[in-house]
Amino acid sequence: MKKRLFGWSFVVLGVAALFYLLDHITINSTPSLPEGIYWKTDTAPKVGDIVIVPKTALEDRFQYPFIPPFLLKTIAAEAPSKIDDSSAGVYINGKYLGPRPDFRYKYPTLILYSFHGQLSPGEAWLMNPPADSFDSRHFGPVSLSDLSKKVVPLWTF
Repeated sequence: MKKRLFGWSFVVLGVAALFYLLDHITINSTPSLPEGIYWKTDTAPKVGDIVIVPKTALEDRFQYPFIPPFLLKTIAAEAPSKIDDSSAGVYINGKYLGPRPDFRYKYPTLILYSFHGQLSPGEAWLMNPPADSFDSRHFGPVSLSDLSKKVVPLWTF
């Protein structure tokens, strides 16, 4: 009887550990950041951190043919940074960060978004390194309260 109870306790612990792991990992399968497994943290995100942007934070901003349940994006700037996002590229506080792609040739219903001004308190500008990343260059600033978790890469390929 004791051996059986001991065996079941390992099963219960194993299942609990599995649920813990599943709640704390996410997988990135898009090319805008290295593909792989990322660990969700409870640390407050800051500039330079990768965050989870839930679909609900973006749905009302544009008509895009496919919005996955979440996106992984890098915080490029927070308030009071000045953003100049135009066809000439994206500048944050006067520093060039990269080009501004136009995906309307691929997705005609996509609204071409541009932003010129200072981020308000509680806002973030999200921008991944690739020029064709779907980020704030397409949907503008995002509220920090909409960013659910900071993530760190565990294993990328």
